[in-house]
Amino acid sequence: MTTVDIIMVAGGVVLFATTLGLVIYGVTKKKPYKALLVLFPLAVLMIGFPEIRTAKIAGLEIDKQALARYAANPNDQKAVEGFKSVLTQIDTAQAKTPEQPLPPQVRSNLLATVDRLKRNAGLSSESQVALSHAQWILGLTNDAARTLHAAVKADTNVVRSINPRMRFLLAHPPQ
Repeated sequence: MTTVDIIMVAGGVVLFATTLGLVIYGVTKKKPYKALLVLFPLAVLMIGFPEIRTAKIAGLEIDKQALARYAANPNDQKAVEGFKSVLTQIDTAQAKTPEQPLPPQVRSNLLATVDRLKRNAGLSSESQVALSHAQWILGLTNDAARTLHAAVKADTNVVRSINPRMRFLLAHPPQ
């Protein structure tokens, strides 16, 4: 369980208990309490937050567990494949509607994963290709080119696994 998960559960429990207390107070003192009932579903969502496996945002179904597995162990082949699958889904959705920006929650999840991985110096070349793809989706083109060139320099065989839409990044060396 991550720190965010623990905070969400604790906040949900506090919100639920407070709302319940205020509703009971409102009922016993004959005060208006119906507006407080809206907070119960929010508290339940906060408590259940750690168990949410996928998030469907703007037509994209993002596997949050795949992002977490990849961020935790970026050199594990299964984790890399799961992350690439998520990136392919996002890339496909972006290709269909290029005028629409990346949904904020998707962007936030990707940025968090990219930030964690940029600090990891021992990434495999396959993992660097996946990281480069994420950077490219986020619009970090210079970072994506740098990461992609480092991956190809480490292992020239990874060229086959590069997304065809990203191959233009190989044409020019990064600045």
